[in-house]
Amino acid sequence: MGDGVNIPFIREDVLDKIAECRKKKEVPNFSSKVFEEAIDLSKQNLQHVIFSGASFPYREGETKVGANFTGADLKDADLQNAHIEYADFTGADLVRTKLEGAYIEAANFPKGNVRLGDADWGNYKIGEEVEAEKKKGEEQQKLLRIAEHRYRHLKQWYTDAGYYDTAGEFFYREMEAKRKRLGWLHPKAKRWLGWWPLRGEKVRLNIYRWLYGYGERPWRVVAWGMLVLFGLALLYFFLRGVAPYDLSEDAFLNSLYYSAVSFTALGYGPWFGDTSVHSWVKGVGAAEAIIGVFMIASFLVTFIRKMTR
Repeated sequence: MGDGVNIPFIREDVLDKIAECRKKKEVPNFSSKVFEEAIDLSKQNLQHVIFSGASFPYREGETKVGANFTGADLKDADLQNAHIEYADFTGADLVRTKLEGAYIEAANFPKGNVRLGDADWGNYKIGEEVEAEKKKGEEQQKLLRIAEHRYRHLKQWYTDAGYYDTAGEFFYREMEAKRKRLGWLHPKAKRWLGWWPLRGEKVRLNIYRWLYGYGERPWRVVAWGMLVLFGLALLYFFLRGVAPYDLSEDAFLNSLYYSAVSFTALGYGPWFGDTSVHSWVKGVGAAEAIIGVFMIASFLVTFIRKMTR
């Protein structure tokens, strides 16, 4: 028989202890205990059981803990990669509970009736998305669809609870699951619909992802803006498009200034005349101005969205 310290608890140990404690009208306490790898506690009544600081080691197989956790204490428990489908967490305490990579299909996290706000989601990836990366075809799409739905549910839970940063992270993962899902199309659907409608959707999501992280990564816009500004400055410089039309320090500074003014659309003023730049530089500068205005607006929108919600 396990003791949960030197010898991990097995399923029978857990059920026997719970039955014994309830017979004595005591609260079953598994604080800081260790359970066997891939323990199966699914479909068990674990109401008000204390699992604070407990560890459920994961193994390639499954650690199934989809159970009735109504009122259970799971503070600081390690449920990483665990299968907790159809688990009921009504009134449960999940403060600092490690849930990274957990499979949570159909898990019940009632709004206002579970302490989920301070749960530790790690990289915010749930098990369905992680598993989908190992699959192909219909199985992959099914897992990604489930992941997308669960991320949407968690995003809404955290939004309603006022944890907007966490809600934003789950929105990002929701969009990632959608983007990955659109990369695959059933052969029959391909024959009738063709690639282009969904392919165009995926291209659009890729642009949103890389440019500003679906609105959740405003500093990506800054990085891209700096790349455009300095990249075109170097283009003007090395192609000798800005006076004094050589590879001198003055030419580089003039190229950088021209690029910055073009990017911010501030206007060149009297400093640049007809002979200050070659004609092709004027065309590139006009295009840079359009890109710059778009990037500045994108940064302001995403930054304000992040800071004011």
